[in-house]
Amino acid sequence: PRQQILILSSEELFSKPVNALRKVFGFLGVDTEFKVKDLTPRHVAKNKSVVHQDVYKYLNSYYLEPNQELYGLVEEDYEW
Repeated sequence: PRQQILILSSEELFSKPVNALRKVFGFLGVDTEFKVKDLTPRHVAKNKSVVHQDVYKYLNSYYLEPNQELYGLVEEDYEW
């Protein structure tokens, strides 16, 4: 059942880690006010290369339908 699955975007996890953890804690039924001392990202790749805009256009087109289905299932639009 959908109620047994929590889906978070990595964008949310990196941009608003406190809010994301609050959602995780609430989903798990534990204290949502628990504070994690160090939320510094670890093991983040440093070798990011520039992806050509044509590649993004192709992938967006290719995955448009499956992404729309996913958004419907999880009741959230990630704007991919």
